Amino acid sequence: MNEEILKGFAQLAGLSEEDAQAWAPVCDAAAAELRSQLKPGTLTAEQESLFCSACSALAFYRYTLAVSAAGEESFSAGDVQISRGTSGSGQAKLLWQEMQGAIAPLLEDPEFLFRRMGG
Repeated sequence: MNEEILKGFAQLAGLSEEDAQAWAPVCDAAAAELRSQLKPGTLTAEQESLFCSACSALAFYRYTLAVSAAGEESFSAGDVQISRGTSGSGQAKLLWQEMQGAIAPLLEDPEFLFRRMGG
């Protein structure tokens, strides 16, 4: 897996790079999914960074869904209460959609189907 993807994911998730290693399979899956959708020969060296950012965003979105599915976590320390709810997954989805739009010209159009007619 590209270390740039894992590093970007760690930054988005607010995790240390060491803690993010536990989520490396999610990053790998995001990269494999997006790489399989690339138009042949479209990923240039200049676009590699954008592609890695999109992979990180997709992995982060899936991370937020997994954390949300595990239930809301909260704890108190004196007068301070910290809680993690599910609102982060909505923001992560918006981030992923924004990045998906940015790399859309590099991806095959899943809505388009070429069929041979007649004959």
